[in-house]
Amino acid sequence: MPEATTRTSERSRLTPELARRLLLDARASEPLRRATHLAALALRAPTSLLGVPERERFFLVSQSGLSAPWSELGYLPLQESCAALVCEARDVVVIDNVVADPLTRDTSPLGNFPCAAYCGIGVRVDGVVVGVLSVTDVHPRRWTLDDLVLLRDIAATVIRDIELLALRGTDEPAAAAPTALQVPEGYVLLDNAGRFTCLNERAEQVLQRTRDTLIGRSVWECFPGMIGTAFHHELLRVLSDQRGVELEDYFQPLDVWLEVRAYPSNGGIALHLRDVTARQAAQRELREREARYRALFEENASAIFMTSREGFILEVNRATLDLFGYTYEEALAMRAADVYCDVEDRVRFQQEMARTGAVVDMEVCLRRKDGEKIDCVVSATAQRSRTGEIIGYHGSVRDVTAAKRAQEKLVESAFQDPLTRLPNRMVFTDRLERLLKHSKRRTGYNFAVLFIDLDRFKVVNDTFGHHAGDMLLTAVARRLEHCVRQEDTVARIGGDEFAVLLDGIGDVASVAIVAQRILDELAEPVLVDSREVSTSTSVGVALSMTGYDLADEIVRDADAAMYRAKASGRSAYVIFDTEMYGRARAQLALESELRAAMKSNQLELHYHPVVALDDGGVTGMEALVRWTHPERGVLLPSEFIPLAESTGLIVEMGWWVLREACRQLRAWQLEYPAAAFRLTMSVNMSARQFVQPNLVKKIDMILNDTELPPSSLRLDLTEAVVMQNADLAAHLLSQLRDRGIQICLDDFGSGYSSLRELSALPISTLKIDPSFVRAMNGGGESHAIVQTIIALGRSMAIDAIAEGVETPEQLAALRTLGTRFAQGFLFSLPLDSEAASTLIAESGRNGHARRVMA
Repeated sequence: MPEATTRTSERSRLTPELARRLLLDARASEPLRRATHLAALALRAPTSLLGVPERERFFLVSQSGLSAPWSELGYLPLQESCAALVCEARDVVVIDNVVADPLTRDTSPLGNFPCAAYCGIGVRVDGVVVGVLSVTDVHPRRWTLDDLVLLRDIAATVIRDIELLALRGTDEPAAAAPTALQVPEGYVLLDNAGRFTCLNERAEQVLQRTRDTLIGRSVWECFPGMIGTAFHHELLRVLSDQRGVELEDYFQPLDVWLEVRAYPSNGGIALHLRDVTARQAAQRELREREARYRALFEENASAIFMTSREGFILEVNRATLDLFGYTYEEALAMRAADVYCDVEDRVRFQQEMARTGAVVDMEVCLRRKDGEKIDCVVSATAQRSRTGEIIGYHGSVRDVTAAKRAQEKLVESAFQDPLTRLPNRMVFTDRLERLLKHSKRRTGYNFAVLFIDLDRFKVVNDTFGHHAGDMLLTAVARRLEHCVRQEDTVARIGGDEFAVLLDGIGDVASVAIVAQRILDELAEPVLVDSREVSTSTSVGVALSMTGYDLADEIVRDADAAMYRAKASGRSAYVIFDTEMYGRARAQLALESELRAAMKSNQLELHYHPVVALDDGGVTGMEALVRWTHPERGVLLPSEFIPLAESTGLIVEMGWWVLREACRQLRAWQLEYPAAAFRLTMSVNMSARQFVQPNLVKKIDMILNDTELPPSSLRLDLTEAVVMQNADLAAHLLSQLRDRGIQICLDDFGSGYSSLRELSALPISTLKIDPSFVRAMNGGGESHAIVQTIIALGRSMAIDAIAEGVETPEQLAALRTLGTRFAQGFLFSLPLDSEAASTLIAESGRNGHARRVMA
């Protein structure tokens, strides 16, 4: 059967007065009760009302969930209820918040009437409001468009119900056709053969045929498609049984639904016809809506439940069963109290429900069928009877266990080191600030900060892996906790650094005892993956009695003392004093001045010649940086390079030196082509600069910008830099060699590199450490070392440069050993660019270097 197309049918000729009487008629109570119950269910509201406004009162004809005394009184004061607004409105009245809405803000509240949100519509007859259908909520809420459509649909069913009641309340029509023709429905008379004998104007409209085309013809002739249908069989029964019938069927020829009342009349059949296509469509839509709401209930991801007042479970959806692990039958045999872990949670639920009639997002602990406890959030609303008594509850449960655990972990990670489970830097700083404030208020109160660093942690990490390093840090954390009192704080500051806050110390001696205890405890080997690992420790101590205003200051001084302990030979502790404070301040000032010097061009390069011993000519220059301090004059590298190393400024400074040295050599090559074509420029490269990820790319860019041939550049690296990571060094040096750049191993002989390791690296030059050259006088061990280095270089086709040549005796000895190149004060001091230019010019004319003795 095809779906019926909705058509508008004329309603029964109800008057407003008749409609009011029918709404108050006891015979209408059952359909009206269904309408109010459906409104509450469809709009998910705890209360719904259907009433008739009359003078100053709003008489209740049906209600769902209304509490006493209004349910017992049977009416509401009209002007103090929202129904008065509906009587004046043309459509649905929607109030999301009764307290805040301008329509109701100035009205006095209606006693204890539970209305915080309101949605109502007028039941109209001929444009007159004869009744008001409304739903209310105990909490403010936003009514949706679907809510309004549903309420309109249900109001329409109320009109249809009272129309049907009006029709059924009329007397059976008499045999006289004229009286029957006056009824507001389609009226038809058929003879015993089923031929049309009489019909009224409304019947013509319903059957979509004129009287002339129907009179005298059989209904089956006019509408053959109805043969064999329920309508056909029922008409035959009326004739055979001589009793009336009522049916509602689809009239396929006209594509309409008809409500039919048929009864015997003068040997034939009288028919009352009413087009109910619109009602059928509305009912079908309502059923579809109910099905959708049922599907929404069943398929909702939230666990939804309904219980009786006593707590027996009446209904649950699939999500509820999945959450708690019960079958549907098991759930219906339980009480809600069975899933509560704590009686206190159940009591809180009942108290809140009794107080407000609803529970919103209450956190409770519930238990699954397998016994697992889960953290949940429960929201529920009470369902009330006509007298306002609570008859049950409906609501939802949300499992927040995972979210709560994640929140706990987030809070924990914010205050705790995840590896060692110690307080982190933030917690340590907070406690330190509190103790600092306490020491200001309380005379004689003192505390101490110990800054602890593991001296050989990197070696352990690189040798045994990060897992072993993590195990070592965890073991150190436990030992540190063992060394202090419960009221003290041990924290991991970062990496292999820890800090201890000693609360309420007596004197310096007591702090020294703790520091020594820490050194002794951490000196013991730690068992890591079935192997013993040892590490030394450096401890810096800062005392509150030194006088501090900020937590950062005392941490800074403890850190400075720790570095002093590390510099003094490690496995020691140092207590920060005023002299150390002065040095630290001077160090900070010098760092600030160095940063400013790099921005204001206070740095310049001097050049130290490299001499060929066979003819005395200059074969290269070594670039050495100088700082022209505005107050202290020219500072040598030894006075500021260590500071640049420790602060990281050495990287930026190193790139500036490389660019300036390349630019200067290219200028000499262009100005003195005869002398400068054989010159190389040696530039020292620090360990930090060498491990920069863009090293080769940066060098390429500088050579390209300055137009210096790569073969003219020599990079000086110490053995320690190269051997610290031999694999990385070999990779980088190979790339530089492929570009033609020369590699020089500086201060050779003072490191730990082996012949096998050197042979694997693309080194072109060795610089003999100056300490061996200075000790060559009179032969001895240093003479033999230098001889060995020169022989080693010659065997590997590597040139050797003797550094630090200061006396003619040293020069003579080097020549005896076959040294080809040398560098030192015997030949020249480091020269500024102007003096170096003069030296290069003279070297080109004379073929040998001009000697400048120290």
